[in-house]
Amino acid sequence: MKRIVLCLVVATICLAALAGLYAQEQAQTPVYKDGDFWWYRVGGRIYELTIIAGKLKIFDPKPDQKIEVEGEAAEALNGLVAVGEKDRQMVQFPLSVGKDWSDRYDTGKQVKGFRGSRLSVFRSVDNKVAGIEDLTTAAGTFRAFKINRRESERAKVSVLGSVYYSPETRSVVKYEYGRPEKATKVIELTKYGSGK
Repeated sequence: MKRIVLCLVVATICLAALAGLYAQEQAQTPVYKDGDFWWYRVGGRIYELTIIAGKLKIFDPKPDQKIEVEGEAAEALNGLVAVGEKDRQMVQFPLSVGKDWSDRYDTGKQVKGFRGSRLSVFRSVDNKVAGIEDLTTAAGTFRAFKINRRESERAKVSVLGSVYYSPETRSVVKYEYGRPEKATKVIELTKYGSGK
């Protein structure tokens, strides 16, 4: 009887130790304050993302002034920091390895429908946290969650990519993406800092 109890105690201790080894590392929802900023390189250009009055603003920082960016360039950068519309963010919290989620949003485009009607074009986005990696960018080396991303429009894959989110920077530190038939593009964090 003592031997059975001892075996059960040892088995319980072993299982508890294994559970501790495989415990999921998580990234919780970040908190931002006015003045927090991130600089990203997109191709040969640098863009600044800054929290102002609780909202994310995107600028093209010129030597003598900052010009607010809108349109397609802003769309590409908008989801890198988790502020604003949830369906446009590249990260869903809490993050942990193995988590997956899907989003669907209106692209603002329209196509010709039945009898000349106009139909909205929706984009579906599927995400899966594949693992945690150490990643080096121009801003430094960060431990980052790697999220594989697949975007589809009208039943066709439009973009495949990998998003790397770092809890240390509270942002995406790198986004590699592209259409299946074209070259991969990269958006990379070059600098970041906290507000006052």
